[in-house]
Amino acid sequence: MKVELVTGSIADQQVDVLVNTTTKDLNLSSGPVTKAILSGAGQSIQQQCRDNCPDGIDFGEICETDGGSLTCKQIYHSSLPAWSDDAEQVLQSFLETCLKEADDCEYNSIAFPAVGTGVLKYPPETVARVFLKTIVDFVSDTINISLTVVRIVIYPSDTAVIEAFKAVKTDFAQELDISSSLDKVQCVPPLKPQPQGQPEASNVVVVVSLLTGDITKQTTDVIINTTNPALRLADGVVSKILLEAAGDDLQDECNTKYPSGVKVGEVAVTGGGNLSCKQVYHITLKDRWSQDQSGTEKLLKATMLKCLKTADDAGLTSLSFPALGTGKLKYDPVRVAQLMYDVCLSFRSRGLSKVMLVVHASSPDVKQAFDNELAKRKKAKSAGSPKSPPSLAMTIGQVSSVKITLVKGSIVDQKVDVVVNSCTPNLNLSSGPLTKAVLAAAGETIQAECKQTYPNGIKPEEVAVTSGGKMSCKQIFHITLNDWKPDDAEVEKAFKNVIHLCLKTACQGIHSSIAIPILGSGVLKYPPQYVTKWVFETIRNFGARNPACSLAEARIVVRPEDSKNIQALESAGAGGARPVSATPSIAENLLCPPEWTPMAHDTYFEVIPVTPGTQEYQDVATHFGQSMRPHTIVSIERVQNRTLYIQYMAMKQRLEVERRGIQNERMLWHGTSEDATININMRGFNRNFCNKNVMYGEGVYFALNSKYSAQDTYSKKDQQGHKRMYQAQVLTGEFTTGTKGMRHPPPKDPSTPHDAFDCLVNNVSNPEIFVIFHDAQAYPAYLVTFTD
Repeated sequence: MKVELVTGSIADQQVDVLVNTTTKDLNLSSGPVTKAILSGAGQSIQQQCRDNCPDGIDFGEICETDGGSLTCKQIYHSSLPAWSDDAEQVLQSFLETCLKEADDCEYNSIAFPAVGTGVLKYPPETVARVFLKTIVDFVSDTINISLTVVRIVIYPSDTAVIEAFKAVKTDFAQELDISSSLDKVQCVPPLKPQPQGQPEASNVVVVVSLLTGDITKQTTDVIINTTNPALRLADGVVSKILLEAAGDDLQDECNTKYPSGVKVGEVAVTGGGNLSCKQVYHITLKDRWSQDQSGTEKLLKATMLKCLKTADDAGLTSLSFPALGTGKLKYDPVRVAQLMYDVCLSFRSRGLSKVMLVVHASSPDVKQAFDNELAKRKKAKSAGSPKSPPSLAMTIGQVSSVKITLVKGSIVDQKVDVVVNSCTPNLNLSSGPLTKAVLAAAGETIQAECKQTYPNGIKPEEVAVTSGGKMSCKQIFHITLNDWKPDDAEVEKAFKNVIHLCLKTACQGIHSSIAIPILGSGVLKYPPQYVTKWVFETIRNFGARNPACSLAEARIVVRPEDSKNIQALESAGAGGARPVSATPSIAENLLCPPEWTPMAHDTYFEVIPVTPGTQEYQDVATHFGQSMRPHTIVSIERVQNRTLYIQYMAMKQRLEVERRGIQNERMLWHGTSEDATININMRGFNRNFCNKNVMYGEGVYFALNSKYSAQDTYSKKDQQGHKRMYQAQVLTGEFTTGTKGMRHPPPKDPSTPHDAFDCLVNNVSNPEIFVIFHDAQAYPAYLVTFTD
């Protein structure tokens, strides 16, 4: 028997039997392989599938039809699960079934596609090895084989699969007669990683242009449309004009892909219809400028950032925004112009290089506001002579979007969005050399801001935010540190917590750069080698845990005359240098949250009581009490389970890549009994223990409000009358409404059955109950013991 490795389309093969992979319900329009076969064979094979297997098939089973209009005699239709630990065994069993069935029917030839290597994400080398090993076993176990040819067909563009089969086939050359045309295929080698210290593709600066004209006439890859949450395009001024220019297909696509509409802050993507663009991004904004300007501004910036990231992730290079919110919503055009320029100019892309801000000529006040903003920025750019570059600029690595840079110079000279300043708890900015320098450069206005906004000062692990005053930064983050105590783990923990909070606050403000001095090494006498290590570790940790954040650079700044710190930084740069990486590795996700109490390297699980009165305790208690009736908290415990956390972060990393532009993670509540807490602390939330008679699916349930989980049905009282509830980090991703009996979320689109929703909810428009089906999808962060 000959094994043939070829490139081409499975539907073009001249053999007795073709193998097709599809969904368990045998929808032959659901994927590239099955679509190609259905197109060639005709609709008769779809009807045969319905007749022969009306209830569908299980993974690894086959449903047989004739070849329809194709030249083959039979087609074997099967379905495989997404890649997991068990998938390899299912693949092997499926291949054995196909070979045995074809041989029993005395067929001479059979052709397989490279099953599983597409949307199911099977590792190509594993698939190649299982294929050839299964064929070897079949030949050795079968007498009087009728099959003479087993052909494996690979798409010419699947270079990774081609290379895998080319590499693996040599291991089976002594056992099989393998004929391969793959060696003739020239595969494009993978791109080499950027050398350390050189600019990365993810740091492309976007060119922003202002244009007076019609948004529908733009020829950019993407046009942004503002509309209503129901996506009724004929109801809005801008969207109606866009609909008339694009044609009714635009509305039809909205109805088909987004039957429930689009939430405020989300992005609905459609084709461009008759427009010159490739895609239209439909967004909806808050009508609350007068009531909540701060919140509306934050949402506007976040929505713009989602549009930019969505376009960049799709490989598109240009995008057009209208003057968002300045029409019917009556947003202040002066502020909108400033915000839109801020977001676009601070965005760093992999390929998106051009953004057009399009203002209609019929809005003279809006046009004037954008013209003035552009003129102001041009004037600021040309004013003054450029400062000398810092004498030390060492890039020591990049985690996700965050580049970590070491710079020798003055903190007040840094051209960044955010500068971090260390001061006293009462925010007296004249009390130390660092804060005096910041006050002198920024001006007295920042002292006045501190007094007005923070009249009681700040505590350690809090951040006071002011403007940049006369400095070039947009904001200054003022923090205060604890006194130095050698060998005190709490000092390290508090230091890392406040740096983490600075990074988090910067991302919430959609800033792209932050500068951090060597905090605490002056009056407080923090050892510089500790400070350098802690700042670096915290930035790296934050980048690994937040791959979609807006930060492009975190800069560590040391004074030129500070020889001790320079030596510490140079040592960190030499010893801690890391290859530049665009996405965090699993190793980076091993980093524990900054609030965790340090554990021994060989310790993977601890439950730590949270001290009442601390900010950590107060944050959990406040969240817990937001929806609760009168209650008393007995204790709050932090669950530190390294194994569960690693699994959770690995899944979060995958979702952040696959589900960009949406809220993937939520902090939710899960009520439980005392007996179950030990198992949850050690093994997490296990869906196998869930109640089968539930309304929204047979998974693990979480509630948005603690009041719901506090019901006696869920939080069961112990003998002392105490109840228990977990505050859990939950990856909700994209969700749909669940129904009774659902054992997993359905596909988002029947034509792509393997791209399913991530979770089920009670109400898509206003979800309060979330149901998950993957054990790594939730992490038990805190256990609250309480009475009510």
